[in-house]
Amino acid sequence: MRSNFHATVAALAVALAVLAGTVAGLAGSAAGLEQWVAVNLGLAAVGAVAFVAALLLHRAGADGFTEAAGLFAGVLALIAAVDAWNQTRRHPFLPDAAGVTLSIVVPAAVAAVWFGLKHLGARSRG
Repeated sequence: MRSNFHATVAALAVALAVLAGTVAGLAGSAAGLEQWVAVNLGLAAVGAVAFVAALLLHRAGADGFTEAAGLFAGVLALIAAVDAWNQTRRHPFLPDAAGVTLSIVVPAAVAAVWFGLKHLGARSRG
């Protein structure tokens, strides 16, 4: 019963995160921000909302996957926010698409490594 509740809350949190990111990206675009700044703004909002949701689910006793999901979301929010700032600079240090690509690839790699190491550690102990 409890895991069903956590799954439902997680699904709602993902929907809320995607909605928040979409609204943030569209609002940024409507406000006249450049395309890549608005995209990164939306990604940062998705990551921030998903990070808070994963943190709350983890504190509520959901399974260990929430750690990896929270780590992914937190790193996504951080990198996307930095890249949004980068794209507002006169001479960005990362090209447009490279920043968005890093916003997805780096958090995925970090979460996968964390999840893998956590499971390897659990196997070696027991």
